Formats: sequence, structure tokens, C-alpha cells
Amino acid sequence: MLSTLRALIGQRGHPGDDSPVVPDAGARRASRASEVRTLREQGRLAEAIACVQEWLAGSPGDADAKLQLAAVLLDWGRVHEARAVLADITANGPLPEVQLDCLGSLLMATGNTALAASILARAADDHAGARRGLCLALREQGRHEECIACCDDVLEGAPGDVDVMLVRCLAYASVGDSRRAGEAILEVLRLDPENAVALFARALLRKSRKEYVEAIELVSRAMASDRSKLPHRGHVDLAILQDLLGLHEAALETLLAGLDDGPTPEVHRALGQQLLATGRFAQGWAQHEYRWFIPPLRETRMRGDLVAWEGESLTGKTILLRVEQGFGDTIQFMRYAPSLKALGARVIMGNIELANRYLGVDGVVGADVPLASVDCYVNLMSLPRVFGTDLATIPLPIPYVRTSVAHLEEWSRYFRDMPRPRVGLVWAGSTRHVADAERSIPLASFASMVEGKSATFLSLQKEIRTPTETELLACRGIADLAPRLSSYDDTVAVLENLDLLITVDTSVAHLAGALGRPVWVLLAKPADWRWLHDREDSPWYPTMRLFRQDDAGDWAPVLKRVGDALARFDRPSQAGERSFEPRVVPVKDHAGGDDLRSRGVVLHRRDTLLQYVPDRGVVERSLQRSGEYLPIVIDVLASFGLHGAVVVEVNAAPGHHTIPLARLAAAASGHVIAFESRPGMARLLGESLHANEIANVSVIDRRLAGPGHDDCVDRLGLSRLDVLKVGVDEDTLSILAGAEQSLWGRRPRIVVEVLGESTASEVGRWIKDRAYRVWKLTALADTDVACLLALPEESDEVDTVASAGFAELRDAGFNH
Repeated sequence: MLSTLRALIGQRGHPGDDSPVVPDAGARRASRASEVRTLREQGRLAEAIACVQEWLAGSPGDADAKLQLAAVLLDWGRVHEARAVLADITANGPLPEVQLDCLGSLLMATGNTALAASILARAADDHAGARRGLCLALREQGRHEECIACCDDVLEGAPGDVDVMLVRCLAYASVGDSRRAGEAILEVLRLDPENAVALFARALLRKSRKEYVEAIELVSRAMASDRSKLPHRGHVDLAILQDLLGLHEAALETLLAGLDDGPTPEVHRALGQQLLATGRFAQGWAQHEYRWFIPPLRETRMRGDLVAWEGESLTGKTILLRVEQGFGDTIQFMRYAPSLKALGARVIMGNIELANRYLGVDGVVGADVPLASVDCYVNLMSLPRVFGTDLATIPLPIPYVRTSVAHLEEWSRYFRDMPRPRVGLVWAGSTRHVADAERSIPLASFASMVEGKSATFLSLQKEIRTPTETELLACRGIADLAPRLSSYDDTVAVLENLDLLITVDTSVAHLAGALGRPVWVLLAKPADWRWLHDREDSPWYPTMRLFRQDDAGDWAPVLKRVGDALARFDRPSQAGERSFEPRVVPVKDHAGGDDLRSRGVVLHRRDTLLQYVPDRGVVERSLQRSGEYLPIVIDVLASFGLHGAVVVEVNAAPGHHTIPLARLAAAASGHVIAFESRPGMARLLGESLHANEIANVSVIDRRLAGPGHDDCVDRLGLSRLDVLKVGVDEDTLSILAGAEQSLWGRRPRIVVEVLGESTASEVGRWIKDRAYRVWKLTALADTDVACLLALPEESDEVDTVASAGFAELRDAGFNH
């Protein structure tokens, strides 16, 4: 919604037709500014940059000219360069007051909301546009009360400003004032009945009141009005509402439509969870990898040079099982450790609770295993994808959590004379969990189901939230074990002595299931994907029984069913509790049969998280096969020392080279201008850059052309060019010809990928005629792609290339 509002009030992009005109006392300066604006409006960006550069050549410190330059660069999508220009303006003040609203708008467009808010505040008294921009800047900084006051001020002078009214609505919601937020939404809808953002916001309020049918109708109207203005295009929220009504197949169709309409990582992840919840594991696990593109996991992904395991041979290797989410997730997926060990691996994991208690784990990294001895890693919840797990092949080496002998002996003494059946109770999860309010049950309600039941009840609830709960336990005769549970080893030993655990959806449920102990789990609606839809059992845990809400938020019927079942509970025989067959599954070939792969898949390789579309081209086939494509190019360029370099990359594709190039160039002035004209590929590239926290790349979704066109290298107006890289393209020579002035004037290193020997020779000779030395490396053994690397004849870096195995182009051809 924030991005929607940012676009609505004209702050997300840059000054266009209604841009604030930068005042200028001199007629010449005004004429220059007018000329630049006209060129921008006509889309003649190369001419606009040339005009500004001529302006700056005569007046190097002119802030007006710099502001116009930043605006042109933003028009072109060259955000990093625009950000640098604006930093130069703000660092070399003082700033003329008449320029502040324009400067603030441009700073907002480049993401510098803190400085933008400061500057827009200074301009707010004199410029209505600055006051409007300030509303959003304050909102994005979390200064909600100030935002509300600013919106009120703007609306006093412009009471019908729908966009500012929407910003105020969000601010009200952020401070918890749902009444005023609702009133603000209705006010917008009175002025604009089909406003997509307002309809969507009203749907969220309806959802909070559990009015799901009405909320679905509002989201549908919003999407029909203008779905491009909705967060994640509304599909995720609509699917959640459909799930709440039990319309699971409709929710799945909604998310599939989201992929057609403009996929985002959020849509992919939600689709993955819906596929898994409906038992469609083959497609669901692949989509579930998009969790790494979304906070908070995005910030916790694996860093460094350790390789992600994707099914390669593990014989004689050490693999790190990388814990990624909650303790319940860890317990659920540690069942795969014996399967890894069966493949010949030494299996280690981080030093967490129960690390040495899991079946198949050989050691703990950092304690008895140095990280340097590890060959590869795998994210724990990625194991089902790599193993190709479906409903029939979930590994069941249960129990796969071992019990501490000392703790078991201690707790066995505690339970020795305790009457049976013994029933453990857990009514709440962690207060830190995002869904705690939905999945936890007040003890007063939860304890009602034990009334009149002939059993010994014990509380395993670690977090007693109020003194009232302690008193209630005592009144109901429920033994409080919390003071005695100092570790999960204690909890394991307690579970081994219980006849039944009754719990909400929290880690203790997984622990009981992993131990093969009888466990009843009470599930909120909608339940988490791992419990699937509409089942009373779990294929993950054969001793588990599920009790689901019929209506979201209504626990009373659930507790009634559990109480009735408890009245009939007959303690299982010790011999029959773990009678299922354990199985260890092999690695499967899971590469085919997934029609969603054409929408993109996630690749973890070393320090990079990447999206790509399998089988689309030679690059993608190489990534699919080995996870890399021409890594030697990056190795050679890295040896040149590109810190602070300016790189132009043509046909950047999924970013397999863009990301490492951006890291090599990282510095205040270093950046990559990546041209990728295919819209879908440009989107994948942008999302991968964001996931890898790469900020020094500008993705230009236009095609780089030859001489005479705006989009050619020579007309980018670059003061410096260190590397020019051109991917496979049928117009390679035209693209190079459009860079000829830059080749002579900037002398960049050149990397070109070409198809066929004859093309390689033709392109190589063209480059060589520009006073370059040219080398060739065959890219892949099973393709006719060749990679050319060229250095200026005066360069002293040639020895590095020669030693890398490239063949140099001589008069007679390439030497081999």
C-alpha cells in the first residue's frame, strides 16, 4: 500500500509534466531548464543529458543543472547515479530555498526518505507540493502522529485531496485508531467510490471484524478497479480470505492468477504454501523457496563461499544442516538427517537445543566441528524439495529425537507413583510469534475441557503469562511443571512419561510427534500449511490427531470436541505407540513435471540468491546444471580490481554476473547499469538484486541499440566506463558500434558472449581494430557459445588473461 500511495501522490517516480519548476533569476538558466524539461517530456533522454552536461560545463556548481540531471537519470531508471548527484548537491550546500521542494521530491524518489522529510519540511511553508510529499515521507519514517498533523494541514487547504486522505488513513491504522481509519476510508470512497486503495483498505478492516464475505467482495472490486495499485496486486490477501471461508481451490486459482498478472515473491511464497496445504508437494516445495526473498528470512540467508547442496553426491563429505526458522520447524525437518547420513555424509548442525539428540546428527559446528571442514550446507526446510518428497515418501524414522538417559531417570522417579492416564497441556505459544493471538487459547477456556475428566493433568506451559493463570491451574488441580522444565531435555523426558499431550500449534506438538508420543493439536483457521487442509491426521506425525476450528477465532466447538474425545480416551498400549514403519528416502530427480518452473525458480549458490527460468536459454541451462555460468569471467575481472568501477552490462538476463559485478564495483562511485529489455527477466533481476541487498545497480528495461539511437552506450553521458559486457545478442556488432566513441575515449575492458566460431572471429576482429587485444574462451562444452575478453593494447593486465586459459586472436585467428 505504501508503494501505491507513493505513486499516487507523485513521489515514487520523478518530476514529470507537473514537476516543480526550479526558479532561476537568469533567462539563460530558465531557457536551459525549459529545454531539458521539454526533452524529458518527449522521451529524448540522451539529448536531455547532453544538454545538462553542456549546462554544467559552463556552470559546474549550478544546483539547478544538477537537479535536472538527477531528474533525467531517474527518467532513465539510473537511480544509483541520480542518488550520487543528489548527494553532491546536499553535501555542497547551502541549498537555495527556492529549490527545496524539487530536491525533496527527488530524494524521495531515490529512497532517501529521512533527508527528504527534512528538506520538504523546510519547503512546506511555501510549496503545496512539498507539504504533500512531506506527508508520505513522515509516514514512511514511522512518524505517524506528525504525518496525521501534516495531512490535516494539507487537507485544510485542499479538502478533496484523495491521495493525502489515503496517507492519513494509513497513519491512523498505524497508531491503532481503527475508528478514524475507517472514517477516513469512507470519506475517500464518497469522493471516489471505486478507489482501489480505499476499497482494499476497507476490506482489511472488514477482515479484522471477521466479515470475510464482505471483505472478499471489496478486494474483488479493488482488483477490478486497478489491481496494479494494490500490494502484491491483491491476490495474496484475496487468497487468505478465501482460505478463511474454506474455499481452498479458489484460493489456489487466485494465486495462480497472481502469477499471470504480475508475480512477486510474496505471491510465489503464498502459492507455495497453498500448494503444500493442498498436498501438491512437487510444485509446492519449489515455490516455498521464495521465502528467502522476503523479510525476515531474506536478512538471515547463508553468506560466504559455502555451497548449497542440491542433490550432488555426499559420499565422504560433511554437510551443515542450517536451521532457519522456529524450533517447531527445526524439529519437523530434522527427520531428514538420517536420509543424508544414508547418502554417505557426515551430518552436522548449529549448536541449538537438542542438537546432539537428533538421529543422524554427527556433531555440532563450532563446538566439536570447525566450519572450515564443512563441504556444503542445506537449509533445513529445503530438504523436502531436494529429496523430492511427496505425501507418500515423507521420511518417518520416528522417534528421531533421542532422550537423555539422566533426564529420563530423573523424571521417571517424579512420575513413578502418579496415576494414569497422564495428560499434558499446552494452551499458548510464544508471545513473539506473529500469529500468537490466533493460535493461543486463554487458559480459562482451555482448562474447561478437563472438568470432570478422570486423568492426571500436567501443565507443560513454559510461559505462564499472569498470576491468574497460576491460580487457575491450582484450582483445577493441574500440576504446573514450568519451574522444573529447565531445558528441552526435560520436556522430552516428560513427554516420554505422558500418555497424551493436548496442545495448540507450537513446538511441543512437533516434539511429541517426533518422539512418537500420542498428541492432540488444536488448530486455528486457517491452519498453517504443514497441517494440510481438512484432515484429522498428519502424514508428518503418525501419532498425532488434529482438532480444527470451523470458524476463525471460535475455539468453543473445538474445546468441546477435545473434551468429548478426552472422556473416551483409552491410553494406548506401550507396544502399539510406535508401530509404523520407519523409512529413509533416496534423492529423487525432481527437475521435471512442474509447469510453474516457467515462472521462475530460486537458486542458492555460494553468496548469491538468484531467480531464473529453467531451459529458457544457454545461461539458464548452465545455471540449472551446475549453478554457474562462465564464472571464469568474474574471476578474471576480479583480478583487475574493480573497486569503484562503472560497468555497463547488456542483456543482463537473471543477474548471474550482475550481482558479482556489483559487489566488485562496490564503492561510493562504483555501479552497474544493467540493460535487460525482456520485462519478465528485468523483474526477476530486480527482485534478485533486492534479495541480495545490492543497491548499486540500475536496471534499464530497454534495449541497448546501435549508433544514432538514444539507448546506445555513447549517448549515456558517462564520464567513466571501466567494463562493457554484452551477453549473447544477434546485434552484438551494432551494440559495439554504438559504443565506439566510449571504447576510444574511456578504454574499458570488454566482455562479449557470441554464438558460433565465425561470429566470434568477426566480432573479435572488430574489437581488435579499435586497438584492443582479444582472447577467446569456449563457454560451454555442449554449446557453440564463445566468450571474448578484450583489453586495451596499452593495458598491463594481459598476463592475467593469458594465464586463465584464453586463446588470443592473432592475425591468422585464435591460437589454441
